[in-house]
This record gives sequence, C-alpha cells and structure tokens, in this order.
Amino acid sequence: MTSKTSHAMAMQAAALAATLSLGACASLPAARIELPDPLATVAPLTMESPIGVARGEFRLGDLQGSFERQASRLDLFGKLAQDRALVSYTLQPDGLRADCKLIGNTATLGVLQLPLKRANYACTFSREGQPLSQRLDLKAEDAAAGTREERRGSFVAGGVTLEVQSLHRVEGSPLPLPAPVGYVMRHQGKVVAALDLNDVRPRLWQRTPDAATSTAVLQAGLALALLWDPASR
Repeated sequence: MTSKTSHAMAMQAAALAATLSLGACASLPAARIELPDPLATVAPLTMESPIGVARGEFRLGDLQGSFERQASRLDLFGKLAQDRALVSYTLQPDGLRADCKLIGNTATLGVLQLPLKRANYACTFSREGQPLSQRLDLKAEDAAAGTREERRGSFVAGGVTLEVQSLHRVEGSPLPLPAPVGYVMRHQGKVVAALDLNDVRPRLWQRTPDAATSTAVLQAGLALALLWDPASR
C-alpha cells in the first residue's frame, strides 16, 4: 500500500468519524428545564407546528389554529440593540385572535449592557373585531444573577389570573442561562404549569384545579411558545 493510498484512507476514516460524531450530537435531546416539583410526574403536551417558519398551523392540546410571526434584533454600531417581535394567531373554530408585540432597547457601554427600554411582551385578544377582557403582560426586571432577560408578569382571562415568570435553568447545569428557556405559571401562589422552550418543539406541563385555569394556561402557553424571542438569538 502506498503512502498516498494510506493518506487517502486515513482522510476518509477521519471524515466518517466526524460525520458519525455530528450525527450522534444531533440525535441528543435538548436539556430540559428544571421542572417545579408539582409537575415532575405530569406528562407534557407538545406543540405541533412547522419548525422555524413565519406562518403556519399549530395545535397545542385542545387549541388549534393559524399563526404569523416575525422578529429582529437591530444592532446600531455595537452601541444600541433594538429588539422587536410580533406574533398573531387565531384559534379555530373559536375565532379568538391574539395580537402580541415585544419591544426592548439595550445600550452597550464597554463591557456593560444597560436597558434603555426594558423588554416588554404584551398580548391583546379579540373575537370578530371586538376586544376581550383578557391580556398577557410580561416585563423584564433587574436580572437575577447570570441572566439577561428575566421577565415577570401576568395573564388574565375569564376571572383567572396567572402569575408568569421566565425560567433560566436546565437540568444538569449549575448556572442560569442569559435568555429565557421557559416559563412557570402560578395560580393563587401555587405552581400550575411550566413551558419548556429549550427544544425545537415547545412542551407544556400543567396541573390545574379546574377547566377555566387549564384554558388560561393553554392560551398563555401558546402566546409564549409562538414568540420568536430576540433575546435567544
């Protein structure tokens, strides 16, 4: 066997090994969010929809319909970052429509990032053009240690109020991640749901006391799952 042939075979073996290594990594599941104890034994719902597209059809539990979305992070000379995102979806056959918007501006001074306008994500809801008395509001607050975009707020619908808070930890990691990897929802101070955004398909765990709370969890989870979050890009 010539040295040239041996070199070619070695290169082919190296390429094959690299391919197999990449394939193995691609097949590994994404790390799951750290689930609150009340949800540890609950089977999750997985959102079914096209991956990485601006518009399409979705299904999450009993909810189904169509959506449109867009997002951008505009960097101005490395000094100012402007985050913008829009989401709209319509449930079928119910006809409920959600219109959501995220806005946030951040200035960079040396190694410091200062929020000029803290990220705010808000959704309004309507049916046949008539506004409904339900709303989702999330605002970024002073970041917890290691995070960049911790958000807190509420979802209100049909007499149910959910407290919503972003999650930044995944199983097996001692450190929080900068951007939200999911959300936890509480009703009257008790954990009723958690949404995992760390995989290609969002997953929702819920343990709710009644049908009204379950419906609120699904609608809030849908509005969060469809968001293309500039903070995660």
